[in-house]
Amino acid sequence: YQSGALLMDPFCGSGTTLAEGQKRGLKTLGVDLNPIACLIARVKTAPLSETALQSAQEVSASYAKIKAKIPLIPNLKHWFKDPIQKDLAQLMQAIENAPKPDHDFLKLAVSSIIVRVSNQDSDTRYAAVDKPVKAGDVPALFEKACTKLHSALSERDYELHTSEVLQCDLLALEASKFKNRVGIFITSPPYPNAYEYWLYHKYRMWWLGFDPLAVKAREIGA
Repeated sequence: YQSGALLMDPFCGSGTTLAEGQKRGLKTLGVDLNPIACLIARVKTAPLSETALQSAQEVSASYAKIKAKIPLIPNLKHWFKDPIQKDLAQLMQAIENAPKPDHDFLKLAVSSIIVRVSNQDSDTRYAAVDKPVKAGDVPALFEKACTKLHSALSERDYELHTSEVLQCDLLALEASKFKNRVGIFITSPPYPNAYEYWLYHKYRMWWLGFDPLAVKAREIGA
């Protein structure tokens, strides 16, 4: 491994390899097709905005006053109760009104609660069940998620060396997209026919404005 070379994870997922590389003083590069994975990895490896918690508080205080259209998402009524749809739509609009440097932090907090407030049984069981979720659960859980995320990011006690996350299809990636040479690859590749990441995360993607069908078309593990 040469000094200044990159540690690269070509299937970086939630960025564990990148964070561990940062702890060891390395420049890191992660690639993933899944936008939710890239969102997690970016937040995990980026400096924490000084206004993140303040923006979260402002979003919580303003979301109920915002008029927002419920997005056109397939089978939405099957997977989300009407009050939950309304709360999520208002929350996402409030985030769009927040300072841009805080968007990733706020969206990751929302992403972490979407399955919990949906009718989806769990992250590993794609079945609709009747959950005891109700109006008001979304903002309450969002506030808790922001506090928990802020606490975790604040506890990082190491220098945040340069870390880049590329959301793209690895098979189409050109080396010209990144500057430094790669000194080492550390990765855990997808598991074909074992776990469909896009399927279990597709409603997160839709609510956060991503296109899960585009991910499905290129996902190696699908």
